[in-house]
Amino acid sequence: TLDERLDQVSERLGYGLSAQTEKTGQSLTQLYERLAVIDSAQKNLAALSSEMVSLKDILANKQARGAYGQARMEAIVRDGLHGTAYSFQTTLSNGTRPDCLVKLPDSETRLVIDAKFPLEAFNALKLAKGELAVKQAGTQLRSDVLRHVKDISEKYLIAGETHETAIMFVPSESIYADLYEHFEDVIQKAHRLRVIIAS
Repeated sequence: TLDERLDQVSERLGYGLSAQTEKTGQSLTQLYERLAVIDSAQKNLAALSSEMVSLKDILANKQARGAYGQARMEAIVRDGLHGTAYSFQTTLSNGTRPDCLVKLPDSETRLVIDAKFPLEAFNALKLAKGELAVKQAGTQLRSDVLRHVKDISEKYLIAGETHETAIMFVPSESIYADLYEHFEDVIQKAHRLRVIIAS
C-alpha cells in the first residue's frame, strides 16, 4: 500500500513538474519575444538618435545648414510649380546667383528666392540669460537679419530682370513665427527694402 501511494505521489509530482516545466517554457518563450521587440525598438531609438545628432551637426555647420535650407526650399518649389516655371542657381546679369528664380506669368521678370538665414543670432537669443543678454542678442539678431535682407535687396533686385520684390526663405517655422511675433520692426524694414520673409 505504501509503495502504491508513493507511486501515486511520484506520478502526481511528475505530472506537476511536467506541467510547470511546460508553463515555464511558454513564459520564457513569451519573454524572449518581448525582449526581441524591445531590442528592435532600442535599435530604432539608437538609429533615430544618430540621425538627430547628424541633423544637429548639419544645423551647426553654416555651409551644411545652407544646403539644408536650399534643399527644403527646392523641394517646396518642385512640389508646387511646373518644371519649366523655375530654375535654381541661375546667374543674373550682375554675376550673382540667387538660390531660385521663379518665372512669372505674362512677364519677362523673375521672382528671386534666397534660402539662407542667419541662424547663429537666433540661437544666441534662445540661449541668452538675463535681461541685458537677451537685449544684446535681440539687437544682434535684428542686425544680422537686416544685413541679410539688405544683401538680397542690393544683389538680386535688378530692374527689368527680376521682380521688384524678393523672398527670403526661412526653413524653420519656429524662427519664422518668432520673427513675426517679436521682431515686427525687422519685418517692416524688410518690406521697405522689398524683401518678404517667408517659411
